[in-house]
Amino acid sequence: MLTIDRMTDKLSSSIAIAALSGLVVLPLAWRLLVASNTDSKSQHGTRKVLRPSTTKPLLGNTLDVIGNVPIRHDWIANLCLEAKGEPVLLQSLGTPDMTLLSTPQAFEDVFKNQFDNFPKGPKKAEYLRELLGEGIFAVDYEKWHRQRKTASN
Repeated sequence: MLTIDRMTDKLSSSIAIAALSGLVVLPLAWRLLVASNTDSKSQHGTRKVLRPSTTKPLLGNTLDVIGNVPIRHDWIANLCLEAKGEPVLLQSLGTPDMTLLSTPQAFEDVFKNQFDNFPKGPKKAEYLRELLGEGIFAVDYEKWHRQRKTASN
C-alpha cells in the first residue's frame, strides 16, 4: 500500500519532470511560431529575405556563427557575394535577427526611408560608440535624426 509520503514524492517528481519538459518545449514552440508567422508575412506583399543554405529549423544559423568566429568577416562577405546583392537574414539563438546588406542602394534605402525599421539597439550602439564615438553611425532615433539633418544641410 502506498503511504502519503511516497505519493507526495511521486507527485513532486512528476511536477519537476513536467516543469523541465516545459522549459525545453516552450522555447522551441515559440521559435516555430515566430518562424511560421514570418513565412506567412512574406505572402502579404513583402518579399522573403534570403537565408543561408545551412540555416537549421530551430537553431537558425547559430552553429554557423559559432563555427565561423575566426573568419567571420570573410564568411559574411561570402554570404553577401552568394546572395548577389540581395539582403541576407542571419538568425542565432540569444541574439536579435541580423540583416546583411551589401549594395549601396540597400544602404541608402535603409538610411533614408526605413531607418526606424532597423534600430541598432542598445548593445550594438554601445559597441559602435566605443569605436566611432557619438557619430551618426553609432546612434539611434533622435540623435540620428538630428545628425542626419545637420549632415544633409
